[in-house]
Amino acid sequence: MRHAPKSIEAFQRCLAIQEKVIKETGEPQPHFVRGYLGLGDAYVKDKQFEEARGIWRSAEAHFPDDPHLKQRLALTDDKALGKFVDKERGLGVVVNTDLTILWGPESVYRDVFEKR
Repeated sequence: MRHAPKSIEAFQRCLAIQEKVIKETGEPQPHFVRGYLGLGDAYVKDKQFEEARGIWRSAEAHFPDDPHLKQRLALTDDKALGKFVDKERGLGVVVNTDLTILWGPESVYRDVFEKR
């Protein structure tokens, strides 16, 4: 069963929302990098390697020091990149669901959570 096309669609919607927030606030939230990583990884799973690299390169404008972007962009061989993404996001890999990034000290969402 191939989930990459649906993942690509979901991450594209995510990035569209993120870009709207960036346009309105003037800066990205630190956790926004995860959307770019996810979309690029989904492209790799779908064997669209150049699309993946294009997404990650566009993310560098907002997150120039992100080590996860640097790791992926350093892999110029498609096969090596595929193996890397499988290791990072393959079946059986534990997914980090920690949401503290949403209410950390730098988050624009902090006020929303503190009012509850």
